[in-house]
Amino acid sequence: MLSHSASHLQFVAPKATLYKLKTPMFGDKSFTGHDGANKASSTIDSFGTKECIAFRDKIISKHSALASPLRAEYEDIAKKEGYVKANRRFLDLDKKLTVNGFSLCASPESLQDLSKALSNKCRQAKVYNPANHAFVVDYCYKLAAQYNLDFAFDDLELEPIINRFLDYRIWKRKLLSLQKITLQNVCRDLRQVHYLRSPYSSDLSLKRHKQRKANNKAYLESQIAVNQDGYEATLLDLSDRSTSNPKHRRTELIVTTKGQELLAKSLGMMGVFITPTLHSAMHRMTKITDKKGKVIKVIPNPKWDGSTPKDGHNYLLKKFWQPASAKLKRNNIQYFGLRVPEPHHDGTPHWHLLLFIFPDDYERLKEILTEYALRTDPDEKGASERRITFERIKEGINPVTGREYSAVGYVIKYICKNVDGYMIDNQIHMTDTHKDWHQTNPYESAEKIETWARDNGIRQFQRLGVTSVQLYREFRRLGEQEGHLETIRQAAKDGDWAAFVMAMGGPFVPRKEQVASIAYGKGNKLNKDSGEIIPVLKTRYGDDAKDRVIGVLYAGMTVLSRINFWEIKDTEEIKLARQKIMTGVVDLISEICKQNTYDMNHTQISKPHSDENLFSKSGVLPARQRAPLRQTKSGALDLFQ
Repeated sequence: MLSHSASHLQFVAPKATLYKLKTPMFGDKSFTGHDGANKASSTIDSFGTKECIAFRDKIISKHSALASPLRAEYEDIAKKEGYVKANRRFLDLDKKLTVNGFSLCASPESLQDLSKALSNKCRQAKVYNPANHAFVVDYCYKLAAQYNLDFAFDDLELEPIINRFLDYRIWKRKLLSLQKITLQNVCRDLRQVHYLRSPYSSDLSLKRHKQRKANNKAYLESQIAVNQDGYEATLLDLSDRSTSNPKHRRTELIVTTKGQELLAKSLGMMGVFITPTLHSAMHRMTKITDKKGKVIKVIPNPKWDGSTPKDGHNYLLKKFWQPASAKLKRNNIQYFGLRVPEPHHDGTPHWHLLLFIFPDDYERLKEILTEYALRTDPDEKGASERRITFERIKEGINPVTGREYSAVGYVIKYICKNVDGYMIDNQIHMTDTHKDWHQTNPYESAEKIETWARDNGIRQFQRLGVTSVQLYREFRRLGEQEGHLETIRQAAKDGDWAAFVMAMGGPFVPRKEQVASIAYGKGNKLNKDSGEIIPVLKTRYGDDAKDRVIGVLYAGMTVLSRINFWEIKDTEEIKLARQKIMTGVVDLISEICKQNTYDMNHTQISKPHSDENLFSKSGVLPARQRAPLRQTKSGALDLFQ
């Protein structure tokens, strides 16, 4: 038991020799305290009893990726409130970071191993209960619940549900999603996300996000897509041509926003830039500034209610925007525009809304949005001034630049900041020095914001009240058409969003009444031998395949925009690498057979042969010869997992 602590804080005490260690068993030899000072890891050994040291070390070792912030948190609480509360805090953090004994700080390799182990458990349940699908499904759901995983397969038949549980990749995606959002939340809780430490996202989350991107890039580079005409390209090359490429994504956002502005001007509408934010209880940290607005320190927000970034985004979506937009509709206030969620320095979300409205609706719009923005804690200090702000986009010529005032010019910095940091100068021409991104690396800031959005499952950009951008992309895929269909296609091809929207019927025509829509249908595959096109009716898991985007629907006619049949293959480099592994497997099997023959000819009492004998201490081969064979065997087994 922990001395002088709550009775429920229990653990198995390690041997006494543990306390004689002068340096930590794990992690770094130092850590950065919450006060910003660098300290020896042994600093916290002065708090509590020997049992407390073992208790702390066990948790820090378990979640070693967060060793430094965990030590900082323990030191801070132990100094201010005593080691008993620090111990309780550690138990709470351990609970948040652990699912069924598995640390969510684990490496990607460990996460994959767990995914395979869980899928194998489901496979065993199926093997032992081949006729009782209901039992197997129930077992799999209960297994998932032990790891706080929610699998929404309720609309499927039992067998396809089981087949999904047998796929380790599905387990891996679920576990990875849980890991990402947990690390974001815990790092933010541990004060690792703020202006003076790591704005927007923690260093740990950023590091892992970069590694995932590098792994994804390597995989895409290793795969070749070949179509029916023999054209081939790596998946990376094809991906770079889509909006997955930040350059293309940024360009499309700017083009469509510029089109919205041109459309608004043609209709006599005005632009307004709106920034709603959250009440103070949802903010984790508070910046302390001097008279000039310079940040001098950052402290924990005493009012923080434990809300996560996802909680904050959902609040803005469900408690602010959804009811407010419904009331705008009831008041016949028409609008279209762009929504850009982004984080404050401590990861707390806020929104930027660029809305185009008719001038007569401006005051009523302000009243409605302000009403819902102030629904929670309306009387707190600064709420009426800062909870939501409105700025009309100026009209006419800017006397400084000599160019016309533009809504796009206003919002473009937010687009670039949230995509890739392109052309953002954070060092000069920045008059608003208390902005979070002042004097920061714009490219690193963009990557941290991307990490924040991906890990928390927050959509970074949302076009409001206009034609589907997916339909715009499908029209850009089409070849030359006739009549009005060609008018729409040409507008899309030219990147003229305003002309495209008008050709579709205008910005205020309901989606169902627009002249064209996305066409959905079954996917197809090509039989190379017969040349026959075969519809794909089932998924790999055995359930009915859902319809997919196949083109555009116009005047009851489907125009296909996706006409190629692709086959994915490994690159030659990957094939050679696999061949090298397989050669090693063949050599291994040959050596096993050779050893088996040796045993049969030289052993008086024959025993059933097992290749494991080759690697045992009593095996015939000396250790220096067994080692490379053991490695070859391990690599071969990994290949077929």
